[in-house]
Amino acid sequence: MNFFKEEPSVLHVYQNTVGGALLFYSPIDYLVFYSVFSVCVRQFRVKILGLCLMVDHIHVLFAETDLPRIRRFMQSCTSRYSRSFNNSLGKGGPLFNEGFGRAAKRGMKKIRTAIAYLYNNPVEKKLCSRVEEYRWNFLAFATSDHPFSERIQRKHSRKFFRKALAEIDSIRAADSPLNETCLKRIIQPLTPSEREQLYDYIIFKYSAIDYKSVIAFYGDYERMILAINSNTGSEYDIHENTFGGSDHIFYQFSSFLKEKYHTEHIKDLLRGTEKEKQSLYRLLRNRFPLASRRKVWAFLGDRQMFNT
Repeated sequence: MNFFKEEPSVLHVYQNTVGGALLFYSPIDYLVFYSVFSVCVRQFRVKILGLCLMVDHIHVLFAETDLPRIRRFMQSCTSRYSRSFNNSLGKGGPLFNEGFGRAAKRGMKKIRTAIAYLYNNPVEKKLCSRVEEYRWNFLAFATSDHPFSERIQRKHSRKFFRKALAEIDSIRAADSPLNETCLKRIIQPLTPSEREQLYDYIIFKYSAIDYKSVIAFYGDYERMILAINSNTGSEYDIHENTFGGSDHIFYQFSSFLKEKYHTEHIKDLLRGTEKEKQSLYRLLRNRFPLASRRKVWAFLGDRQMFNT
């Protein structure tokens, strides 16, 4: 079927969290969500033009407007990730808000504006200066299978790394999503450069975005990148319930706590008691006095304290 046989229409979907709580604390979290998303794309046979994972919300651009099917897709994808995420923190309750924001776009100009808006989210939040520099909007993978790491030389790689690649191959061949426990175990013996290679490898193996169709709106990849970087886009039909300013503060929180507590896994600290969480709150407020209490509580994952 020719995507442009008739005037194209897409659906831009926005999904945020209860109380602005964070969704992703590490590359492992992003990869778990992305693998769940990818499996659901094939299960529900939806066509994806764009996906952007931000620390506390997600954007998806569907190359269709079949709302009932998209609702089932989003419910399945977010509920699967929520179970995994809550289990890793030892908590229950909803992670995502019920329902999602959406806006249908018809015609080339409006669709290109929606594409620019989606992919520019990390630029607007001061996480990068150009859209192709952000790993978690996956745009750089349109033309490369390793945009953020060195090319894999499997024959010359260490045994641990070859074993990690083989395990990812096996899980992907079964069309199963990854989970946090598995990824922690696989990644633990790898060097920093091997981890970066593995992250890129997983994203490419689980590829869920129809890059050919999204590039077709611009003619070629170079023109698409130039156009998106030249126009942030706009979205008047979706009201994002996020607080303003840069999201870089969340990365600063993580780096500080990792160094102070000598841990690679921030969520291990967030499983503590309410008293321990209050202590972390005071620690972060003292270390980062310009950070709002709302952002600190959002980082700590306390969905109730965020609203008090």
